[in-house]
Amino acid sequence: MNTLPDLRETLGAEAHRLRGIDSWRALDALGVEDLERVHALAQKVAYRAVSEGEDRETLRALGRGVRHLAELLERAPGSKPGLPRLRNELFSPGDLIDLYLGDTPGRRGSPWVTARVERVEKAFNADWAHDSSARGYYWRSTVRAVDGRDLLPGRPALGLSTTEPRALPRGDVERLREARSSDPTFFAAFCANAWRAWQPIWCMEAGVTCDAGAMDVGAWLGRA
Repeated sequence: MNTLPDLRETLGAEAHRLRGIDSWRALDALGVEDLERVHALAQKVAYRAVSEGEDRETLRALGRGVRHLAELLERAPGSKPGLPRLRNELFSPGDLIDLYLGDTPGRRGSPWVTARVERVEKAFNADWAHDSSARGYYWRSTVRAVDGRDLLPGRPALGLSTTEPRALPRGDVERLREARSSDPTFFAAFCANAWRAWQPIWCMEAGVTCDAGAMDVGAWLGRA
């Protein structure tokens, strides 16, 4: 029996990272980096299942999923902007990013700003301890505007998490704007994957609140 297992079961506790990807067929829209990440997560789930003594049927199903992902990797379409929820240690000190602050209370001027990553460090958020396989730990990047101006009033530096969808590696804004017409399936998946109900790290630290329900990455990119 060669039926593929449910895609979300293949990723177990990490299935939330597939928001916007609702089937095996939908994986065809992803770039090679994201497929590598999904494959690695699926392998991790399979290894854990073996160590926990899952039944043979479950192990065989997970194995089929891992092998199918390897096949998808072989014919991956190339590099594309990474889905926010699949990011893993994306930013490094010195990297340039495009940061969207248009929905942050107090922001003045352009909604987009170019910033430079100053440092990256392991951090902990107790509120996330029960909702993530990382048990509340995450990679925190500190960024500053390249023009030296405050990013928010009185705040020249801001903190953000690796998966923050308002932070895009330099160049991805333009690639995503092009994908809106040239690769609409991927663009739709990216926008769906970017949605999140929780607040950016900088909002938590500044004591302000974004309207998460109004998140619209497609509209934000139109203002870049």
